[in-house]
Amino acid sequence: MKKSFKIFGTILIILIILVAILIPAINGSSFGDKEINQTQEINWYCDTPNGQIPVTIPSKIEAIKNQECTIYGYVNDNITSTLVIRTSYQKLVIKIEEEIIYEYDTDSYRPYGKANPSKIHYVSLPENVQGKKISISITSPYESYSGYFSNIEIGDYNSLINNVYSRYYVEFVFGILVVLLSVFLLVSNLIVVKFHDISKSIYYIFGASIFLGLWMIFD
Repeated sequence: MKKSFKIFGTILIILIILVAILIPAINGSSFGDKEINQTQEINWYCDTPNGQIPVTIPSKIEAIKNQECTIYGYVNDNITSTLVIRTSYQKLVIKIEEEIIYEYDTDSYRPYGKANPSKIHYVSLPENVQGKKISISITSPYESYSGYFSNIEIGDYNSLINNVYSRYYVEFVFGILVVLLSVFLLVSNLIVVKFHDISKSIYYIFGASIFLGLWMIFD
């Protein structure tokens, strides 16, 4: 038994070292032309009982569950073509002036659960938006996600795609590595250790790590 644990420990250390080497390499890799950077910053605001306050994205605005929370800003120029925002268990409404241009609400066709699945939204903006007011409203049944605004980017579509890949690709690859590592170690354990000698806690540990990896991949 001790010998088998030494084998698993050695394998685990080797794989962790490989992961530590691969992740910085992946994170530093280039997605597309870095010289194309047609994204723009928008100053976001929120109305409160004490008046208008600036909002720095990402940000958590004080709100209770199921309370709609809205931020707004003004588009600086006409190079804009796309808005990208990530929601976490939230409904989403985007307006230009008073016109709704995008909605995300799965209540009408979601068979179970009380929250919208997390999602990265790519929203095409209409032409001639320079100087116009853009409003983003979110609602969540969970207090921890109520009033939470994740990364919001506006600009050229190709530039935004590059930014999204750079931000989430490492998490995606790390999730795959966690799943492969867990399955590999579980199978190795079954091969080396006699089946009836394996503690149930081993299955719980590997099952939890596989679930963690899958959650990172599909989130």
